[in-house]
Amino acid sequence: MTGVQADWITPEVEVAVCSHMNQDHASETLAMAQAVADNVVRAECTGLDAHSLRISAQTADDVNVTLRIAWLRPLVDRADIRHQVVELYHDLTKTSSQQTPNQGEVH
Repeated sequence: MTGVQADWITPEVEVAVCSHMNQDHASETLAMAQAVADNVVRAECTGLDAHSLRISAQTADDVNVTLRIAWLRPLVDRADIRHQVVELYHDLTKTSSQQTPNQGEVH
């Protein structure tokens, strides 16, 4: 996944996308986090890059984790973010009862 230029993903773009996700799509953000990590009770979008969406999550045991959920393909432009978030949400929630290999990383 190297070589993808994402100079258009500025801090302002990250803030705008995460603010929108956290204000208007909090339940979807939580569902995506729950699909890749066990026991998640809270989740908040904290950033993104050309390869992944970052979510800060808290478990029922009060453990804070950072999730990096890989896009289905590298982002190409700002308009692609919306399409990929929707696709990722549907992909993750459709398969959340199954293990999704390499889809999410817990840090």
